[in-house]
Amino acid sequence: MSEVIEVVNLGFKDVLKGVNFKIERGSVLGLFGPNGSGKTTLLRLLSGVLTPSEGFIRYSSENPSESLSWSFEPPILPVHTSISEYRRYLTSIKGVTEDIDKLIEGFNLGAYRYMDMHRLSSGNMKKASLAFTLSRDVACYLLDEPGINLDDQSKSFLLNILMDKVSQGRSIVISTHEFELFEGIVTDILILDRGRQLFYGGVNEVAGSIGVAYTHEEIVLDGVVTKKIGDKYLYIGDREVLEGRGLDPNPPRLRDIYEYIFGVGS
Repeated sequence: MSEVIEVVNLGFKDVLKGVNFKIERGSVLGLFGPNGSGKTTLLRLLSGVLTPSEGFIRYSSENPSESLSWSFEPPILPVHTSISEYRRYLTSIKGVTEDIDKLIEGFNLGAYRYMDMHRLSSGNMKKASLAFTLSRDVACYLLDEPGINLDDQSKSFLLNILMDKVSQGRSIVISTHEFELFEGIVTDILILDRGRQLFYGGVNEVAGSIGVAYTHEEIVLDGVVTKKIGDKYLYIGDREVLEGRGLDPNPPRLRDIYEYIFGVGS
């Protein structure tokens, strides 16, 4: 099947209820929602760290643990082990590629190879977690707030690695509040609110039906999200509605799509 993962009516206690979506090969799913919406719980369910209390997760692989690699926030690493020691351990495990050294150097961790990881800064700890996670050759990567605590150079390096993974047919799930960082790479969106699924769909599908426009004077429009920014009014809504009022809408960004769906659907 083309799906790496299929989620059906997934729930976990009182934290998550009725979640349904698919992760296609070569896709990047943006997992969005406010703090406490259930994003991290969902990632832990997908990884197998948590067991669903209802519904199920169907994997394309007979052994899901060998087809997934994940990086949680905060990172979970053997903190009394050095990067070099953990690298040596991982290279003895099937699925870890020779790219691990490229990732360590690319994240500028070379100078910290022999330092116990509990002594690393929060940024370097995050880099180490990402390097080890992305060093595995798997079908799908689960990344919880991958851009947090990273400097600009490391963010750029991370994006290049993720785009390489996608070009190889790998899938990625990214839970994040950093919409701008992952603009252009996210192909599908899943929005959670208070443990419930608010929206799931393709970015291009949504972007083709809504638009963003500005005016200097406020216009009342039904079903349109309106925000005042400085001396202008921002409108995010159905493209035809905006055009019907004489506005010339621009294509929406990820943040616009999120604010529109969350504003209309919550």
